[in-house]
Amino acid sequence: MCFVLCSLGVNAQIYVSTSGSDGSDGKTPGAAKATFAAAVAAINTTSVPYIKLGAGTFQVSNVTVPENVRVVGEGAGQTVLQITASRIAFKSGSALSNVTVTRTAPATEGGAPSISVATSPGTTGITIKNVRFVGNRTAIYIQGNSHTITDNEFEDNRTGVLIDPSGANPVPGLVFQRNRFYNNRTYGIVFAGALDGNTDANAVTAKIAYNDFIGNLAGGIELNTANASTAVTLIGNYFDQTNNAILAQYTKSGFTVDDHNVVTTYPFNFTDINGVTAPNYPNAVSGAATDKIVLVGSLSAATPNGFSYTNAVVSANSPVFSGYMFIQDAVNYSDNGSILQLGEGIYDERVNINKPLTIDGLDKTKANVTYTGTAITGNGGGIPTIFTVAAQNVTIKNITFTVDLTKIHSAIHSYGNVAGIVITDNNFVATATGALPGAKLAYDRRNAVSINVDAYDNFDYANVNTGITGVTIQRNTVQGFIGGNVANGGFRSGFSVDRAKDVLIGGNSAADGNTIQTINHDVTSRFLTDGDLTVKNNTLNGGGLEMSTTNNAAGTVIIENNTFNGAASNAYTSQVRLQGNTNSKAFILKNNTFSNTKWGLSLENFRNILIEGNTFTPSVNDFRLITVNTKMILSIDAEATFPLGLDLRSNTFNGLSSATLGKALAFYNHKEDGTNNYQPELD
Repeated sequence: MCFVLCSLGVNAQIYVSTSGSDGSDGKTPGAAKATFAAAVAAINTTSVPYIKLGAGTFQVSNVTVPENVRVVGEGAGQTVLQITASRIAFKSGSALSNVTVTRTAPATEGGAPSISVATSPGTTGITIKNVRFVGNRTAIYIQGNSHTITDNEFEDNRTGVLIDPSGANPVPGLVFQRNRFYNNRTYGIVFAGALDGNTDANAVTAKIAYNDFIGNLAGGIELNTANASTAVTLIGNYFDQTNNAILAQYTKSGFTVDDHNVVTTYPFNFTDINGVTAPNYPNAVSGAATDKIVLVGSLSAATPNGFSYTNAVVSANSPVFSGYMFIQDAVNYSDNGSILQLGEGIYDERVNINKPLTIDGLDKTKANVTYTGTAITGNGGGIPTIFTVAAQNVTIKNITFTVDLTKIHSAIHSYGNVAGIVITDNNFVATATGALPGAKLAYDRRNAVSINVDAYDNFDYANVNTGITGVTIQRNTVQGFIGGNVANGGFRSGFSVDRAKDVLIGGNSAADGNTIQTINHDVTSRFLTDGDLTVKNNTLNGGGLEMSTTNNAAGTVIIENNTFNGAASNAYTSQVRLQGNTNSKAFILKNNTFSNTKWGLSLENFRNILIEGNTFTPSVNDFRLITVNTKMILSIDAEATFPLGLDLRSNTFNGLSSATLGKALAFYNHKEDGTNNYQPELD
């Protein structure tokens, strides 16, 4: 599809406006269609992927959105789809965002339309996000599989979502995440079963995570799908129901409530017709099949997760379009060199960047990119990262990356030659929703950003062994300890850049520096090629800096004006670790501050380094501020085959009054004595 769209260039969407005309072609805002139905017909004719709805109210009756077509409004507060009869049906791969969906009040109780938005049996991969559903009977009716319902609000519907597993197919892989179910007349979500008149032949699997269920009169969730393979996982939801527990009882027949044709206000004359006999209302979770629930943690969070409307759309300047639902769509349909800007919101996806682009979140406190899907553990599924950069001259800035290390191992990872990559003003946060895995998501791969590192396997990774030119990393923050505690695990490294020259991490001003806290090494660079590498004006609060193995003598490595704080890591690693300068590349370590130090600078099998104007301040007993060793301290040690050397000038070595052991400068000849009696970590 990308090749067709790219050849179309501009005007590859269909626009709809309340001032438009169905006689227009819809390909520009000035030639917009007037009705949603006409836009869908044009999509069927031209096979373009987006319908862009303007502000206003559009009446809709019995429309089917084709496969892979996205319908996007100007926002839930501006664009309204009013269902007048039947429903909007979505086919596989289609999506809806940034609108309000409502229906006209029926003349009689239970009057049509009973369903506003529907997926059909056999459909797959439908996404509904950032939509407000209000005043519907059943807001969303779900069949099919692998649908994602996120960041929506459901208010004053009779039922928010109804899942129907009847028919020929099961309904697996559903995701309900970060939605708000508020003041609905019965339930937020209902899984139908035999007692609802459903044949109950098929299974449902669903993840219901971090939603808020507030003020729903019958309850939050009713689960009646009793198929043996049904499994509904609950994670981090908030319920404010009177009976905040799981009730193993069918509850749908024990109440009455006004329909939308009756003019009443909340609580809409909701009446418990059971009296004192159970079930009573509302219940957090109830139903005849509650044994199918997989509960992760507590049933209810202590406080609401919180909900606010965001548009969460991506705008591009070449060709111009301001309504992409997914970052990947914007990448696919934009020209080389385009600037993509992320609107406020959460983007839950993995993205492959295969052309030179700028992706700008504008404000990292508002643009959040994450991935909460299935863990990427098998070969052939791509690199387990949020952004895979597979092109030169890519800029990524002003984004918060929330990295669930049980699903993926990195926020940004390169594939092939990514010369000219720029990563600035981002926030990288390590999280976990379960036990940290090994294999493809193992600890040694958990870097917030990995640039040109060795390919871990021959399936999904690729690097340039001869090196790349041009890497700039500035003004980023890496929160690499899960929950702020190193004991919980997290990123192994913040920024890992291998086989690269003309590398700048930080900058000439303090404002350009990065702030990093990760476990093993905040910054690593290995197999240094010809050319310069500068690490300057950064604050490294975790495992510090490691550089190892020079493959070429040309160029200079400058480590200057950085602050190394060992408070979190001094029990297990040095703050700066330099190894294996076989090719005698010039290194300068200058004007850095080392605090909370146990092991400050470790020179292992190293030479040709100027150490000048640094300040070392220990905080624990048995400190070694600078050590020089004839062997590299590795699980397999490499011995020196050349004379070691350093130029030490004008440094300040502070002591510690409470210490009984400590050295400012220590020399170890582990090559000759065959010992390795100070090995604080394994590589």
